[in-house]
Amino acid sequence: MLPDGREMVESRLTISKEMMEQMWQGYRCASCLEDLSELGPYPEECPLCHFPVKRLQREQLEQDFVGEVEEMRQAGFIDTELGHLERSQHVPKTQINVRRDP
Repeated sequence: MLPDGREMVESRLTISKEMMEQMWQGYRCASCLEDLSELGPYPEECPLCHFPVKRLQREQLEQDFVGEVEEMRQAGFIDTELGHLERSQHVPKTQINVRRDP
């Protein structure tokens, strides 16, 4: 129930496994299902609906697919995907070497 008294009903979509994988990999918008493959994984926002893909995509998918997330976690999909994201999106911080006097 919304604050103004209206009832909000969630829609149900049937999404192929391929599209689900694209969303988890950041190549498809979780909000409007726009193909983002030309922009690379997890662009800042979707050019069609302006959904903040980089900031909110994973959170949105976990919220929308609660039951399926646990199944994917058990199958190892999420750990594999997180490992891929860490490798592909990691930007090493510069290291500062402090010289110590003896």
